[in-house]
Amino acid sequence: MGFCCMGRRCGSMDTAYRSIDSVLAGVPPLDLLAEERLQEWKRRKNERVKESSSGPSVACKREARKDLMQAWCERWRQTEKAAWTRRLIPNLTEWVGRGHGDVNHYTAQVLTGHGSFGAYLKRIGKIECSDCWYCEEGVEEDVEHAIFDCHRWTRVREECEVELGMRVNVDNMVEKMLESEEGWKVIERMLVTVMKAKCEYERERERKERDD
Repeated sequence: MGFCCMGRRCGSMDTAYRSIDSVLAGVPPLDLLAEERLQEWKRRKNERVKESSSGPSVACKREARKDLMQAWCERWRQTEKAAWTRRLIPNLTEWVGRGHGDVNHYTAQVLTGHGSFGAYLKRIGKIECSDCWYCEEGVEEDVEHAIFDCHRWTRVREECEVELGMRVNVDNMVEKMLESEEGWKVIERMLVTVMKAKCEYERERERKERDD
């Protein structure tokens, strides 16, 4: 008695795009939540649990939530957008089930790739050139370059890696964040340091353009 037709909207690009926010917040999409309630009700009805009882059957809620997570994970695997976020967060169950760490404005930019990055700003028409502001000419500044390769932030990365005792890269960053609260805080501090400086630089660049 799993979720029926849960893939009916998976082909929608708009739904796929909105799913990024849902994943970062750890809150299932509304249609899946509604289906969860329906499946829980059906299970309770089949088990003849009366509405006036002391409360919903724990087993019914657990099974309905299990079905929801399976459907959500499948939708996340199938979405055609959010490739960067899916690369960072391949295991939705572990991400949603973590017991620590909140996503703030700066870490959200890194996890989505939508922020103060040359490639993204060019894509949305805010700038004409996507070259890194700090590296040699011709090096495009996407989120991966900014966080893991840009020489401007070498010291910040090194300080983070010394604290963690390991090299941080795109394939292990979120894994380390989920491993412990301390790991989350150390990496969050690195990301916030980089992104706060980049956002300030972007604001200053826009101010100079207005003044000119």
